[in-house]
Formats: sequence, structure tokens, C-alpha cells
Amino acid sequence: MKKSRGVVTRNIIIWVVAAIAVFAGLYVVYGKYAGTGEDEGLIGGLRPAAQGEEELVKMPGFTLPDIEGNEVKLSDYRDKIVVLNFWTTWCKYCKTEMPEFQEAQKEYAESGDDVVMLTVNVQEDEETVKKYLSDNGITLPVLIDKDGSIAAAYGVNGFPTTYIIRKDGTLYKYAPGAIDKKTLKKMVDEIRK
Repeated sequence: MKKSRGVVTRNIIIWVVAAIAVFAGLYVVYGKYAGTGEDEGLIGGLRPAAQGEEELVKMPGFTLPDIEGNEVKLSDYRDKIVVLNFWTTWCKYCKTEMPEFQEAQKEYAESGDDVVMLTVNVQEDEETVKKYLSDNGITLPVLIDKDGSIAAAYGVNGFPTTYIIRKDGTLYKYAPGAIDKKTLKKMVDEIRK
């Protein structure tokens, strides 16, 4: 049985429209994620500043309580390289990353290095965090961002997220997602060059 010319024409038109829609969708997705190079490295409006740039991105200052209730200011660590890590107890990648960060912290402390590691728990109560730290043998310095306002100011949209901050308080790099000790130390070493 032969199809009528109208049915064939209609089918061709449907296939052409479908192909155009697929290509348009790929173009939009590719354009969104491939970037033009102008916006690469942006997170929450922050961009890592390259050496030699005149305008370095100053990181937002903050004061947060640590796990014991003592106030800690980011500005207290001026003249030190700061590794600032945002995490939660329910994040499985954070659980993997924490022991790596703890090893790095221990090495930096033993060598008298100018690196400070601050971990910021986001929107959880102190008791939950203390239990998590105890159960997992974590002794890293932990700050509590109970309302999530500091994480929001830093543009954190997933956990874990780590920022490497220069001694002058400007952003060097950030790492969305978990990183291991080797990667962390490499990023810190790069800042010294």
C-alpha cells in the first residue's frame, strides 16, 4: 500500500522540525556549559584573579562561631593562606574529603606553615556537627554557618566547596566538589609561585 504524497510530505516536515529542535537544544546546552572563556571560573559572582591582574577579588569578610562558640573572623588570618571549605554532615563527598583535609592540616601545622584550614558547616546545629566530628575522628577547625548566610555570600551551591584565599584576602582558586590532599596541596603550592 502506497502512502499518499500529503502523508509523506507531512512526515518529512515533522522530521525536519524535530531535527531543528534537537540541534537548537544542543546549541543552547553547549553554549551554556562550554562558555566563551569570559565567564569561566565564576561562582557566586567571584572570579579567581590571575597573578598580575590589577583588580583582585576580595573575599567577603565574616565572623562565625567555632564549634565551641568562640568568634572567629576571616580577617584574623590576614597574612596567611586560608583554605576555606564549606560542608555538611549529610554530604557523602564531604565525608570522603574530610580525612584528606585533616591530613593536610596536620602536615601544615607540623611544618609551621603559613596555611590555615577553616571548615564551615552550613545550616546544622552544633550537636549534630560535634557528633559527626567525634564519630569520624575529625579534629579540623569547624565554624558554624547556622543560617547559611556566609555560604550564600560565597556563592556556594553544592557541597563540598573549597576556596583558596591569598594572604591579602583575595581569591586565588575555588574547587566545587570534593578534592583530595594531593590536589589541595598543589593548589596551595601554586599560590606561592
